[in-house]
Amino acid sequence: MEKNSLSNRTVSAIAWVGSLQVLSQLLNFLVGIILARLLTPSDFGLVALVLVVVGFSQLLTDFGLSSAVIQKKEISQTQVYSCFVVSSLIGLVLSFVMAASSTAIANFYGDTRLVIISLALAPVFVINAMTSIPKAILVRDLRNKLVSIVEMFATLSGAATALFMAASDYGFWSLVVQQLVYACSKCLLILYLSHLKISSISFQSVKELFGFSINVFFTQFIQQVSLQSDKVILGKYLSPLEVGFYSRAYQLTSFPIRNIATVIASVMFPSLSKIQNDVVKVREVYFKSIGVIGTITFPLMIGLASLAEPLINFLLGEQWLAMTTYFEFFSLIGMIVCIATITGSFYLSQGKSGLQLKINLISQPLQIIALLIGIQFGVDGLLWAYALSKLFAALLTWYTLGTVLNFKLTDIFVALLKPILCTLLLYIAIRVMQKELIFDNDLIEILTTSVFGFFVYLILNLIIRNKHFFYVTYLIKNMLGKRK
Repeated sequence: MEKNSLSNRTVSAIAWVGSLQVLSQLLNFLVGIILARLLTPSDFGLVALVLVVVGFSQLLTDFGLSSAVIQKKEISQTQVYSCFVVSSLIGLVLSFVMAASSTAIANFYGDTRLVIISLALAPVFVINAMTSIPKAILVRDLRNKLVSIVEMFATLSGAATALFMAASDYGFWSLVVQQLVYACSKCLLILYLSHLKISSISFQSVKELFGFSINVFFTQFIQQVSLQSDKVILGKYLSPLEVGFYSRAYQLTSFPIRNIATVIASVMFPSLSKIQNDVVKVREVYFKSIGVIGTITFPLMIGLASLAEPLINFLLGEQWLAMTTYFEFFSLIGMIVCIATITGSFYLSQGKSGLQLKINLISQPLQIIALLIGIQFGVDGLLWAYALSKLFAALLTWYTLGTVLNFKLTDIFVALLKPILCTLLLYIAIRVMQKELIFDNDLIEILTTSVFGFFVYLILNLIIRNKHFFYVTYLIKNMLGKRK
């Protein structure tokens, strides 16, 4: 009965969080399109260079403590409040470090404008620090729906501010202030809704969580360094313009990853921690999860790659057409990333944060080395290096997770066989249609191809009888039923 209750809560959480996350990111997506028409690619590239550093804010200030709070079966109020205090103090220190490093950041990239941008974004460290533990409290209680509503409101607040400033010709400052407004709005609301209680402070109680959190921290730190290394290398060797094309292509094509794989992973972690001793059940959930993710994201990524040029021209304008190659690349490589993203939740649920750290100590430094070698051969070399390193990392983490959950690497490909087959046939169908039909209007091509692709994929799944497709329809029905 308890497992069924947990299963129902998890399905409900995925359905609600998924829909709210899609709405939030769709809003962000639309705002990004408008901003892309109001601002220049160089504006985006310039701010992206500093956001590389700011991207570490949540990670460095959290130190893995939020994951420990979620994972621990029993946790005291003293431990929760002590973690909040420690995280906030670290965030405060890092804000000062960021401010003090502003000149060094500008000198590294060779652009003095980065000094003031770095100073303006420095407070994000302490703001995110004050958010992480209260958010973990909500996630631990499977109140993901509430968290998603807060994030949607924060996104709306930041977006409205950015649009007003961009329309008023504030240039890259529109993007800077957007980050600050988003962080502040989210922090204030999460703090209020978590009902965090002031308690006594015990650093010893925090130390008890470090055995788990320290491995999570170093794993996420290595992943973040690897994730941001491509932008650092591009910014160092090329111009902010090129970084603007690269970063926007990545952000746009990662839409399915943020709204499907990441949502499922965020909900799965606290749920899996409650059944962590039942390996058979956890393995069953894993294969069901990757099947659902693959069924939804594979056709989306193929569709994005097939419609790259008309999408960019219609949504962003001619000034962004130079990012077509990046857009196509990230769309295709995203198919691997979508499936690999969720593995982290399963390592953590089994208390294998140390094993996850070891995997990342191998794969992530290799990616950085590959990128440094690849950039010597230009942008194409960088992309090839990125693709090969992502493939290697995925295979390594899948193989290792198999030793934990008792499955073979080939079992993953068997689980994904029908989604892959349907997607491959869909791609062939789209290419044949594009070859036979000539479109004079970008919007007509986008709509025609999308409708055609939707029905082709629907029919293929019904013919092949992809069980993951039927489970997706169950999730949708469940979500609609809850709303009624």
